[in-house]
Parts: sequence; structure tokens; C-alpha cells
Amino acid sequence: GPAASLAGARHLGGREDVWVVDMGGTTTDIAVLEQGLPQLNPEGARVGGWRTMVETVDARTVGLGGDSQVWLNSDGSGNLHAGPKRTVPLCLLAHEHPQVVDQLRLQLRANPASDLAGQLVLPHGRARGAVDGRDRQLLDLLGDSPRTLVWLSENLSYGPLVDRHLRELEARRLVLRSAFTPTDALHVLGRFSRWNTTAARLGAELLGAQVGLTPETFSERVAVRISEQLATALVGKVLEDEAGVASWEKAPVGVALLERALQQTDSNLGCRLSLKRHIVAVGAPAAAYLPEAAAHLGTEIVVPDHAEVANAVGAVVGGVVQRYEVSIRPAPGGEAFLLQLPSGVRSVVSIEEAVEIATGEVPDIVRARAREAGADHVEVRVARQDHSAPIRAGGGQRVFVETVIIFTAVGRPAVA
Repeated sequence: GPAASLAGARHLGGREDVWVVDMGGTTTDIAVLEQGLPQLNPEGARVGGWRTMVETVDARTVGLGGDSQVWLNSDGSGNLHAGPKRTVPLCLLAHEHPQVVDQLRLQLRANPASDLAGQLVLPHGRARGAVDGRDRQLLDLLGDSPRTLVWLSENLSYGPLVDRHLRELEARRLVLRSAFTPTDALHVLGRFSRWNTTAARLGAELLGAQVGLTPETFSERVAVRISEQLATALVGKVLEDEAGVASWEKAPVGVALLERALQQTDSNLGCRLSLKRHIVAVGAPAAAYLPEAAAHLGTEIVVPDHAEVANAVGAVVGGVVQRYEVSIRPAPGGEAFLLQLPSGVRSVVSIEEAVEIATGEVPDIVRARAREAGADHVEVRVARQDHSAPIRAGGGQRVFVETVIIFTAVGRPAVA
């Protein structure tokens, strides 16, 4: 939330150039505040590997949150991951369906090493009339209560392939999956206890048995891994913004350097990643996982009061922002410049004359717009961007393209 993020920035000794990391149940959003305002991107936020192409806050969204599914590599390496898939935490499912605890205990005694261990599925929606064949068979077998995937594989003709079939039903929103999540790990570690801790512990015991770890040790490893993934996402945001490098953490060299920076491997090469701006963390799981991520990157972190509801608070008390851009471009013939103002286009003899005219006319306009939007105590900030392009075979020479003056009016919502 903007209000909580700015409050956190001010808590850092008045510095308002910070990273804001919002960790929720499904995703983590990363953005930058400069002088208390979020950076904008005309191509939109990046969600996964895709740009939304609608101008908005320049944020990077990764599939990592408190409800992300925790899973182990199938190659036997024991490598641990979380996300990008969201599931219902075991502790929450058992809170709503207490019989889940008995199902997990039965699975622990019967088949703890199964790849499907610790996962359940429950019906979702009312679209059963639109399904037939195997879909109907599975939904009829589910009834109205959750079932473990192990039980389903033993009672359906396609056995272990049930997992593949369930993915199709999940995509159609006919069923929901439940599995061990970072929220469950916090229950096991005693850092969060809103729902059924017994179910969370049984889930940790089932997954931990596959890598020879106790529930506590496995849950601690989950917490460490979440912090590492958050640190990786922050570094990825910086490299993407500054060097245009995407998915660097998947390249062999990137993986090797990251392992050494996070001290995941013993090496003769010392490597350290340092984030120059501080972090303001919001969202329900933020206090549990982001301090360790900040430590990995050698930076300071603030978790504001009531950070777990920062988005809701920000929606109510966040600032009002109005923004207007003025462009200055060469006129045809190259002997003058065209200034695009709210009142129309004007011809001027120099860029500096255009800047002077714009800064005299536009602030009052954006200030009035902010007040119309409900703001009080409005402040107008001005930023200038000069754009040029290289001349082909020009020996390093460049040609002027345009100057953009950005006027931003910021104010707090007026009290009725």
C-alpha cells in the first residue's frame, strides 16, 4: 500500500528512494519509490515473463506467496522450491475440514514416500453438469469433501496419472488443490498459529521424510528457501531495469554466481550481491521472510506497523496523484520546436523557451486536477527527460528526438 510504503521510507531516516516488496498469498510485487512516488512504465508491469503493455507502476510480479505450493525436485536431488502455483494451505484446509488430519496421518503410516504425499484435492464450483467421462468419475468419487491424491490414485483406473488429470480440472476451476505451503511452515515453526498446526506438521513430516529431515528442519529449510527466492527476484528486477537482462537466474553463469552469493555451495570464489536501496516490506508474510532476504543483499529493511493489511490501508488513505506530460519536438524544417500543451500546440524558437512556458502553465492545471480528485495540500513535482538517437555511421554523434517534461501533483485525500 502506498501509505504504508511511504511511512516505511520515512522511518528510514527520511529516505524515500526505496524498494517496496509486497508479499501476499499468491504473488510478490516489487517496485521502486523515488522521492515517495512509484516509477511508471509505459509498457506496464511484468507478470512472470510478460509485459501487460498498459502504463502502470513499474513492478515485477513473481509467483511466490504465503500460499505457494512447496515442492521437491523429482530428480532425487532434494532441491526445494516454492511456487509459482498457489494451493490451499494444509493448515487452512484442516481448519475447515478437520477430517483432513486423519487422512494425513493414514498416509504417513501407509505411504509417506509417494510423490503425491501431502496433497489433497477438493471440489470447487457447481459445474458438474458440464463434465462427463473421467471428469465425472473423479468428481463423483470426491463427493463434497477433500481427498488425498494418494487415495485417488489407488481408487481410480488411471492410478498415479491422476495428478496430470487434476491439473486440467484445476485449470477449469472444478477442483482446488491443497498442499504444504510457506504458511504451513510458519505454523510448524511457531511463528504463525491462526489455523490447524497439526495438519501443517503432518505435511512437513510427509515431505521431510523424502529428504531425511524432521518437520522442524524441513520447515526451516522452506523459510530459508523463500528468503533466497525473494532475494533472487529483487536482483532480477535490478538487472532487468538497468541492463535489460531477463531470466538471468536461469542461465548457468547466473545460477553459479547466485549459489555463491547466497552461500548455497562451498566454493573458492567469494561473491556478494549488495542492494543499494533499502527495502520497505508489506503484506502478511513479509515480516517472516523478507528480513532474511534483505540480509542476503546487505541492505536495511523496514516492516511498517500493520504491514499485513498495508494494501487495504493504502486504498483508504493513500495519496492522490495526477500526472501530465508535455512534449517538445523539432518542427518540420528543423528551425523551431513544437510544444504540446493542454491548451494546444505552440511553436517556439528553443527548447529552453518551451520548458519555461510549460513550467509556467502546467503546474496550475495538474494542481487543479488533483484537487478535483479529492486531494488536499497538493505539491507539484517536475521532471525532465531529454531523448536522442544515434546517427547511423555518425561517429558517435546523436540527434535530438524530443524533450518530455513530466508534471506530477501529489496530495493527501481531503477529509470530508
